[in-house]
Amino acid sequence: FESHLLLFSKAVHSAAFYEINKHV
Repeated sequence: FESHLLLFSKAVHSAAFYEINKHV
């Protein structure tokens, strides 16, 4: 469960980073 949560957190972080880059 912990690893799954970590993977989800990483995915969210990646999505946020992608969104920021898209605006710039």
